[in-house]
Amino acid sequence: MKDRLENPKLVIIFCTKNSETTIENAISNARQSKYDPDIIVVDGFSTDNTINIAERLERTTVIQQPLKKYPGKGIAMRAGLEEALHAKYSNKKNNLDNANKDNIKSHNRYDLALFLDSDIKNLSRDWVDLLVVPILEEGYDMTRGYYDRHPRDGAVTKLIARPMLEVFFPEARQFKQPLSGEVCAAMKVWDKLIEHNNRSQTPDGMAGVSIYGF
Repeated sequence: MKDRLENPKLVIIFCTKNSETTIENAISNARQSKYDPDIIVVDGFSTDNTINIAERLERTTVIQQPLKKYPGKGIAMRAGLEEALHAKYSNKKNNLDNANKDNIKSHNRYDLALFLDSDIKNLSRDWVDLLVVPILEEGYDMTRGYYDRHPRDGAVTKLIARPMLEVFFPEARQFKQPLSGEVCAAMKVWDKLIEHNNRSQTPDGMAGVSIYGF
């Protein structure tokens, strides 16, 4: 993303599942970013108050994961991007109230989309800004979060993801957390990746579009 944008439009996507204890704090803190983001919540059929809490929050569009499948993170990520790009799921609702219309009116104008995990208790606006800056100011197409973990954590990353990277993408072996839930990219990149995913008919598995499609 080489061209510097004067007023970049950012959307943050949270994929949720029974996140009632953390979702309000996560959204409120993320929205304090200097990039003044909109929020999309893709809920994976929560049985608690996650949806009700999210719907009360300003400039937050809440949609349901289109398939009731578990694990469904990849399905939710794709749905969030389709909502950001085309308002695909909001536009399917027959009776949109004025508030929801305001929530979705900016679709198709986003320059970047950032995924954040909804269960992070210490999420702050700095997380958002630090992931966005390299794309806007240094020309990168995508960024992923990295943080220190306990040596016993991250079994999937250590036993599956990183060995696969070393075999199939040795140039990316330096990435210590390739499956980080905090990932940001220019919208044109997400759009191309979804198009590639459609052509390849890659599966929406445990990490779905995060691994297979992208």
